[in-house]
Amino acid sequence: SNIALAKSKFGAGSKVSNEESLEKQQELYKQMIEKSRGESTETIQVGISLARNLWRANRAIEAERLLTKLAATSKQVHGQHHRLTETAALGLRMCKERKV
Repeated sequence: SNIALAKSKFGAGSKVSNEESLEKQQELYKQMIEKSRGESTETIQVGISLARNLWRANRAIEAERLLTKLAATSKQVHGQHHRLTETAALGLRMCKERKV
């Protein structure tokens, strides 16, 4: 399922398999955006997972851009105190702190 793929571990294995996994997750996220306009909780969860894996792959700028979008979308759709909004905002703060 989509959630199972998004929750799969991306930290293990060779760099090539990690990159392949990241590409698959990016494709999954793109497909989910097309179906839900990026507003469903499932799509936001997959996006947060993707951002986390981008960050782990030293692609912090991409992760920060994605989390900025996810935090804003989640806040607008689900509210400021929703679990996903808070998770995206926390991830965004972590990305920004690491840059400094």
